[in-house]
Amino acid sequence: MSEWNEGEYVISERNEGECVMSEWNEAECVMSERNEGECVMSEKNEGECVMSDKNEGECVMSKRNEGECVMSVRIEEASVMSDRNEGECNEREE
Repeated sequence: MSEWNEGEYVISERNEGECVMSEWNEAECVMSERNEGECVMSEKNEGECVMSDKNEGECVMSKRNEGECVMSVRIEEASVMSDRNEGECNEREE
């Protein structure tokens, strides 16, 4: 760590670009071979999901999205439990 990066992520064989909590980046996620852009809970992003080959936009519980489902090839409207949707996906008419 140094005064220069203040917890900003640095690409290396060890951390593979994983983010580190800091006032500057607020634990925003960073694409890497290991975490594949998975999101990290922070006051800024509230655990919102990030599209990646691994999670394909699956949602993450947060105060903002209340665990609502996000359409993806992998989950295809799989439900996520939340106070708002009670773990059921809204049926979509196409």
